[in-house]
Amino acid sequence: MTQSEILVRVSHNYHKKREHFFRLNDAGAKFLSIVALTALATIPGWAGISVALISGAATILSIVLDFPGMAAKHESLATDFLALLADMTDGTITPEQAERRRREIGAREPTALRGLVQVCTDEVEASIGCEVEMDRLTYRRRIAAQFGFGERAPTWEPNAGAN
Repeated sequence: MTQSEILVRVSHNYHKKREHFFRLNDAGAKFLSIVALTALATIPGWAGISVALISGAATILSIVLDFPGMAAKHESLATDFLALLADMTDGTITPEQAERRRREIGAREPTALRGLVQVCTDEVEASIGCEVEMDRLTYRRRIAAQFGFGERAPTWEPNAGAN
């Protein structure tokens, strides 16, 4: 597997994770909307109002941050990277064409979260047989990376091979 193919796989994995994250947030906000309506109808007093306010805030956050739109954008980018990987694997495009297309797709990407990109890189490296520390692949780190955390120090030596 070439370096370009690895980069494309990392980008595909990154966008699939972001798509899943936004779809879960959208579903959660919709669920909380139902909870809010139920709470207003069945829980008397401040308890019902408190539940409704929290649920309403989640719904507003979903609308403002456009969870469905962000999920669709990441789904589209993941599909484009997967199609590029297929063309690279089939040999239907030259390395120069693949690099140009990768940059064109990349120009449509939202700002990447560094920790999530690292998680995707670690997963690809593990899948192709590279040695990756198990704490770099934990579920906790994957969740933290969705919120901008989960960044780890690189496992490679910055001056390896330099004399």
